[in-house]
Amino acid sequence: DRKKDMIKTGGENVASREVEETIYGVAAVSEVAVVGVPHPYWIEAVVAVVVRRAGQTLTED
Repeated sequence: DRKKDMIKTGGENVASREVEETIYGVAAVSEVAVVGVPHPYWIEAVVAVVVRRAGQTLTED
């Protein structure tokens, strides 16, 4: 359901699948899931849960 895949944050609708596809572009990423979690100001915060590829290093950059 496309509606469920949308995260409402800061007055914008963010497609979780698009964010996941962008993160999958990082070679060190093995798996990723993007979800919206309740936030008192932004309505929802965008959160990514990432599993790094074995032997790879991830940074916040």
